[in-house]
Amino acid sequence: SCPSRSTSTGAPPTLPRESSSGCPFSSRASFNQPCVGLTLPVTRQLTWQDNTAIRRDAATLEETGRAHYDGEGWGICARGNEVIFSDGTAQLRRMDPDTFEERDRFTVTLDGQPVTGLNELECVDGQVWANVWQTDRIVRIDPVDGRVTAIVDATGLLPADQRAGADVLNG
Repeated sequence: SCPSRSTSTGAPPTLPRESSSGCPFSSRASFNQPCVGLTLPVTRQLTWQDNTAIRRDAATLEETGRAHYDGEGWGICARGNEVIFSDGTAQLRRMDPDTFEERDRFTVTLDGQPVTGLNELECVDGQVWANVWQTDRIVRIDPVDGRVTAIVDATGLLPADQRAGADVLNG
């Protein structure tokens, strides 16, 4: 699967056009309403602070609906018949993919302690991966019980000359 795309500049955001396999082509589609947010590869856009999930047509990227959620939107990924949503805390939410209604929450833990700052999410092979904000760690999370089952130490991945202007691994 292709990773989520994020937009975080002051310029009006664009979304990559997707192939039938879900991977982006080089062309892009613009949308007029400026907002900082995250997108799933096909049809979802999650705003950071506007409490809004935007549904888009996969072929045209035209907006087809909106849903409200509480809190900040930091990351999102699709997993089966649900989306997993992060808000920067140690809790991840299971959301209905159509209505964005919250189904339940679970706390992500490492050795029994909450892992805060869960940011960008990827759902791969039934597991949830998250970078931990303002660290060089990426964690693999068991979505059944919230336990961290692996840690990727990305220290040194970003060259020192580029590190000064970077806030986070996904930014």
